[in-house]
Amino acid sequence: MSAAATGPQPAGAGLGPASAAALADQHQQHQQQQLPPRGEPGATWCRRAARAVRQRLADGQQLIREYQYIVALDDSIRHASRDAVRADSAARNRYANVLPYDYNRVHLPRLGEASPSYINASRITLQPPHTGGTADYIATQGPLPHTAADFWRMALDARAPLVVMLTNCVEKGAVKCAQYFPANPGEAAAFGGLRLEVLSRERFTPDCDRRTMRLSDAGGGGGGGGGALTLQHFHYHTWPDHGVPPSSATLRRMCRELQRLNGGGGGAPPVVASAAPGGGGAGTPVLHCSAGIGRTGTFIAVDVLLRRIDAWFREGGPTKDEVEAALDVPRLVHSLRQQRGGMVQTLEQYVFLYQAALDELEERQAP
Repeated sequence: MSAAATGPQPAGAGLGPASAAALADQHQQHQQQQLPPRGEPGATWCRRAARAVRQRLADGQQLIREYQYIVALDDSIRHASRDAVRADSAARNRYANVLPYDYNRVHLPRLGEASPSYINASRITLQPPHTGGTADYIATQGPLPHTAADFWRMALDARAPLVVMLTNCVEKGAVKCAQYFPANPGEAAAFGGLRLEVLSRERFTPDCDRRTMRLSDAGGGGGGGGGALTLQHFHYHTWPDHGVPPSSATLRRMCRELQRLNGGGGGAPPVVASAAPGGGGAGTPVLHCSAGIGRTGTFIAVDVLLRRIDAWFREGGPTKDEVEAALDVPRLVHSLRQQRGGMVQTLEQYVFLYQAALDELEERQAP
């Protein structure tokens, strides 16, 4: 789709703000659940938390009201996107109505006066309750043919430990993303002053390919400040646009790998650490689908929910307030949409967040 095209509209986009207060009251009332006190055995509170999520999933009308409530709150978001509509930026947007906000957009390192600093990408920072830190991501659109070099310049500058691709290049006859990487081990391609080589390729799951890549800028001309970066590239190739995967299993496994690559592992992964340009740290993962809002927002939300569940296990079980905070999916999604408009794009994707949390809780109960 050309840069002048309009991206898909989120479900419920026509809802006005007048009903937001009433929906908020309904949401707060529904949040009150019978939940276990801190210190109970993990299996006990896990069963009760799973029961609460299962009850929520069974109430289809409440889920619709929750999502309408989130869409209504979009009217309160007043962040500007002036940089994205400048004459020298507009052609770098895949969709004319999916734009990063000025306050948290990614700034590319300058290669000279003629080099663009704009890329359609947003820095996402969340503070999962009781995790002791922040979770940081870069959410971006699928690269266009003329922005692939910018994409890799951004990844190198962020010291990205991995790139997550949640779209295919072509879906149902429509171009969703440029082919911005070589496919097979031993193949390499140049992107501006950068060189990208595929070192290995494996089937991570039946619906996800994992590649190890080396991104290098030996002369410093690619904007990454010189040096090289070895990263993982995950391509989840069966997630339909505007839809959800048939199961949360692969998605949750990818989230765990994201957490492991940022220094953790097992049941208690650390919070992802962002790396300032040119600085240290684990780096910031880069995630994209086509527009960088629907599937990308859903992936990030699932990752945060898993972190919250991990925090419960580390601390020996949640208090009532902690579980309510972790189950407050509307607040999580609204926080994402405050940082990139339209994140978690459809009601179906919103419901999937609860399903992924339930799947994780039920898996935790298994002996």
